Amino acid sequence: MRVCAFKAPATLESYRPLVCQVLEVLSPWLCDCDTLKTLEIILGEACANVIRHAYPGGAEGDMLVEVDVQPRTSVTIHVTDWGVGPVGGKQPPHFGESGHGLRIIGKLSEDCVLERRDGKTVLRATIHIPEAAWQPSTCNTTATSS
Repeated sequence: MRVCAFKAPATLESYRPLVCQVLEVLSPWLCDCDTLKTLEIILGEACANVIRHAYPGGAEGDMLVEVDVQPRTSVTIHVTDWGVGPVGGKQPPHFGESGHGLRIIGKLSEDCVLERRDGKTVLRATIHIPEAAWQPSTCNTTATSS
């Protein structure tokens, strides 16, 4: 279930408020601070990668963060940009000179995929969340913004 979608300019000034907006939407779902911190790190690294790599030479562009929740199971984060994409159109090697942010995201998530398709780069990261980390009440609200 898609619980939020936020679009913002890919700039240093906009990424932190974007991350905070997403965490605010997720807080009614999750009660575990460690889980929220893990999601914050994943989002921060993913947005930082867009800012650093997607729009070289000072080009302007946007990033889109979408979050899907499978209640009592998992959270999947999608971070999309319309920039140049990774070199060769593929995820960098895990032990090369680049890809440090992706390695961090990969260590914190159960599934991390970087894909280039239809002029977009999409990073998808899923974390499985234990039952104890979910809020006791079922939250049926959704929030979407752009």
